[in-house]
Amino acid sequence: MEPAHKDTHQDTKNPLRMTPLQEDIIKAHKRHKSATSREIAKLTNSTHAHVLRTLKRFNLIQDNIKRYKDNRADILAGIQDRLLSSITLEDVQKTSLRDKIVSAGILYDKERLERDQATMIVKPLVTIQDLKEPIDITADQDQITDE
Repeated sequence: MEPAHKDTHQDTKNPLRMTPLQEDIIKAHKRHKSATSREIAKLTNSTHAHVLRTLKRFNLIQDNIKRYKDNRADILAGIQDRLLSSITLEDVQKTSLRDKIVSAGILYDKERLERDQATMIVKPLVTIQDLKEPIDITADQDQITDE
C-alpha cells in the first residue's frame, strides 16, 4: 500500500526541489521584503526554524543578514530603549542600578559606533611629506624646528 503522501523533504534526485510550504515561505519572503523570519513563519503557518532552514537552503538568508547589518544601529537603539523602558521600581530595588546604567552605556556606545559617531577623542597626527619624522601638532611648539 502506498503512503497517503510522498515525503518530498528527502528528494535525493533533485535536492533543490521545493515542498509547497517551502514555496509559500519563499513567496512570502519575496512579497514582504522587510518581514523578519519570525513574521514569515506566522504568515505561512510554519515554524521559525523551518523558515530559517528554507531561506538558508535557497541562499535567501543573506538578504536578512544584509538587512540586519544595514539597520544594526537602529536595532541596537531599539534594544536600548526596551532595556531602559523595562526598568521598574522593583527592578531598581532588586538589581544594582549601576549594572543597568553600565548596560545602557554599552548599548549607547555600540549605537554610536554603528552611526560612525566618535566614542573617544583622538589627537590628530599630521604627517608632512618632507619631514624626516612625523610631528604631533598638539605637542609643545618647541619640538618643531627648521632644519
